[in-house]
Amino acid sequence: GKSKIILDYIALKQFPRSFIICPAPLLFVWEDEILKHRPDLSYHVVSSTNWEEELPALRDKQVVIINYNKVVILKHRIKELNIDFMHVDEFLIKDPSTSRTQSITEISRKVPYKAGGSGTLINNSPMDSFCPARYLQPALVGWNYTNFLNNYAVIVQSKARNDQDRPRSVVVGFKRKDEVRSILESCSIVMTKEKWLKLPAKHFHDI
Repeated sequence: GKSKIILDYIALKQFPRSFIICPAPLLFVWEDEILKHRPDLSYHVVSSTNWEEELPALRDKQVVIINYNKVVILKHRIKELNIDFMHVDEFLIKDPSTSRTQSITEISRKVPYKAGGSGTLINNSPMDSFCPARYLQPALVGWNYTNFLNNYAVIVQSKARNDQDRPRSVVVGFKRKDEVRSILESCSIVMTKEKWLKLPAKHFHDI
């Protein structure tokens, strides 16, 4: 349900150039969704890392579909483009230390309209919310992950086991979780699959 809504939004706003970033196995899904739901949108799927070869094909397309790894490789060339809207599918930018997160966050700073979608945004801890929220609206969380960690995580210093071992900061819990939740709710729509897709009731038959 999420991809159709994003494509409808692109068509409604008539963005000249939109970038959809997704895992490589989902490239064909987005292509199928465009052909099925929004055949009025012109699109290009980036299939190589040869920018000079890809650029003529994507230059006049409304939607460009690209996987995460190619964004990292082609970051500096993508930044040269005027992108009106960017959508990060599955929101695989939760670790601030990865080149994937850093590249997409850097590109997004020049993009006026942004969105992302994930079936499970918070996988491990409330700290997973920092990078997605920073990507969507930096004013909500700031740019510094350490500050966010200090505000919402309970951190203790581990003891050194020997002279060569230095104390380490260890997250042992979280605080002000309601505030983290309110930050997410201010920049996102949270819906269950039942509400989003309006699935029919399930019926089980024992055989």
